Amino acid sequence: TPQTAVELADGIIDNHEHQILQHACLPFPLALTLVFSAKESLYKAFSIQASGLPGFTSAKITALTTQQLTLQIMPSFSQGLAGLSVNISWFQREENIITLCASPASCSRAFSLCVVRENAICMLTRRQRSALLSFFIEVVGSQPVLQNSVALGPFAINHR
Repeated sequence: TPQTAVELADGIIDNHEHQILQHACLPFPLALTLVFSAKESLYKAFSIQASGLPGFTSAKITALTTQQLTLQIMPSFSQGLAGLSVNISWFQREENIITLCASPASCSRAFSLCVVRENAICMLTRRQRSALLSFFIEVVGSQPVLQNSVALGPFAINHR
């Protein structure tokens, strides 16, 4: 709900990020959910290179379109990756927000797909999982080898 988004916003985004979301062509609760999911995807895809346990200030949103958003990695996440901008593909299917982060070829190749539901923890059907894997293959260009995890609530596929 809009009220819940306002209450949670300060824990997920800073003032500059808030301005970016306000200028996006998305309702604020959807945009905030999207940023939450994107940051989770980024943290999972780059977790091996993290300096410690990342917080929501470890990456900042710099751009948001109807198909992708860009996050910039902060030094608090990794000194070696500080300043790196990462494009994260996204789409919405029903109440689910799906984000896919693929690390650049210059880094160790890793992928993370995250699904969050606007109003609840996701419990995905086989059909939904199949659609997500198809999205992953379309964006990444290959079938993932699921070495790390496939989990429910929020659903995540990590690929290294």
